[in-house]
Amino acid sequence: MFSICIPVYRYDARPLVRELLRQAEKLPAGAGGQLEILVYDDASPADGDWGKEELRDIPGVEYLELPRNVGRAAIRNQMVQAANRDLVLLLDVDAAVPAAFLRTYFAYLREI
Repeated sequence: MFSICIPVYRYDARPLVRELLRQAEKLPAGAGGQLEILVYDDASPADGDWGKEELRDIPGVEYLELPRNVGRAAIRNQMVQAANRDLVLLLDVDAAVPAAFLRTYFAYLREI
């Protein structure tokens, strides 16, 4: 159904990814399985715990660490090209999503 692309630089994406996965579990039957989450790290320095190892191990999440910083536009373009679903949603890693965000989004998609 849709891909959620989250570019990251020096930020822990785990809280956002966990919330999106929690919400995906509550989508209508089969809809959550149609969700793909891509998290691309734009070569964050190794001086912090950005949750890299944990993100790599979460089912349904594709985590990729770029070898060099490519910038905001280029990383987004890479993510959109790599997305495997028909529709793409780009989210900033520091986004605060409401509790019914995916349910509302999914309901809207079914209407179009």
